[in-house]
Amino acid sequence: MSRAERRFHLVPEGPCIAVAADPATLDDLGRYIAPCTAEAPPTWRVEAAWGDTAPTHGMAAGAFTTRDDELDIVTRWRPAQRTITIHAGDGVPRYNLVQTIYAAGRTLLHAALGTAGPVRVVHGGAVSVGGNGVLLLGEKGAGKTTLTTALLAEGADYIASDRAFLRPDGGSLAIAGWVCTYRLDPGRLAPLLDHDALERVMKYVGEHRSDPEYSFGGKFRFPPRDLLRLCGFSEAPETPLACVVEITDPARHGCVIESGTPDDLRAALKRHDVEPAIPPQLSPGRNPTTFPDDPGRLPFFRVAGRDSPRRMASALLDRIAMLPGP
Repeated sequence: MSRAERRFHLVPEGPCIAVAADPATLDDLGRYIAPCTAEAPPTWRVEAAWGDTAPTHGMAAGAFTTRDDELDIVTRWRPAQRTITIHAGDGVPRYNLVQTIYAAGRTLLHAALGTAGPVRVVHGGAVSVGGNGVLLLGEKGAGKTTLTTALLAEGADYIASDRAFLRPDGGSLAIAGWVCTYRLDPGRLAPLLDHDALERVMKYVGEHRSDPEYSFGGKFRFPPRDLLRLCGFSEAPETPLACVVEITDPARHGCVIESGTPDDLRAALKRHDVEPAIPPQLSPGRNPTTFPDDPGRLPFFRVAGRDSPRRMASALLDRIAMLPGP
C-alpha cells in the first residue's frame, strides 16, 4: 500500500502535526482536522499503518505504549523523538484507525495547551461570535448541538460541537475545540439552512445513512469539516471565552434567558466537566483550572425552554452583542 505524508492543524491556526499513512486514510483524516499550510515545522510526527500490532523492536527511554485490545490497535509514544506510531490489526476498519489518529492529536493538543497551566475539558458546544467565545452547556439531549448549529447559521464561527478545552489565559480563559464527530438529527437542519445547503446536506446523508460509522444513538455523525463545508460555515481558532450558556429546561415552552451568578457558573462547569484519558507522561497535571479572580467578569446565562432554534439563537445573540469586546 502506498504511503504519503501530510500536515494537519490540531486546532485552526494552532499546533501542526505531520501524519504519514496511506492516501485514503489521510483523506479521511482531513474531514476531521484541517490541513496545515503554515511554514512552521510540525511539532510531532504520527506514523499510522495496518500490520503487526506487536512489533519486536525495543522501546526508547521515556517511551510508552497504549493499547485498544477491542479494536486491535496499539499506539507507541516516543516523546523524546516527538513521534507516535500507530499499528492497526489487518481487520481494523479505516474509520477506527482515523479515530485513533485524531484522538492522539487531541492528546497532543491537551499537552500543548497545558504548557502554560492546567487544562479543563468540558462537555459542550462552542462558537465564536465576533471574536467572543461562547460555551454552550447542557445535559445529553438538551439541544446543545442544535443551538450551536443555529448560531453557526446566524454567522458564528465553529469551535466545538460536543467537547471543548478551557485554559487560563492571563486573567481570563481561552476556549478551543476538541476534535470529534458532529452528532445531529439531520431533520433539525431544515429550518436553519438555505435551500442549496440543505440539499447538499441531505444528499450527503442519503449517501452515507446505511454506513454504521455514521449512526449514533438515532443521530447522524458528520465528520465536522464535512458538515462545515456542506453548510458553508467557518471555523475559529482558540478564542477568548466571553460567556457561558447552559440549557436548563429544554421541555419548557418558549425561551427565557436569565443571568446566573458566579456560583451558578462554577456549579455548571463542574456538572459538565470531563476527565480525559491523558497519559501521565504527557499531561501537565489535572489540577482544577484556575478561573479569573473575579468570576463575575465572565457572564453566565441560563436558557430555559426549547423554542425555534433560530429564535433562541437570535435572542442569545442579542445578549452577546451587549457584552464588552474581546
